[in-house]
Amino acid sequence: MCVENALNILKEEINKKANGKSSELMDILIAYKHKEMFKI
Repeated sequence: MCVENALNILKEEINKKANGKSSELMDILIAYKHKEMFKI
């Protein structure tokens, strides 16, 4: 059940972003600046 919930949340957030709405989760997951991807 946990995996299904996570997938549903991801689908909802993807749809938000596709419709021009903001999604903090997708902003975190999408690498906008390659240099920042590997900072620890």
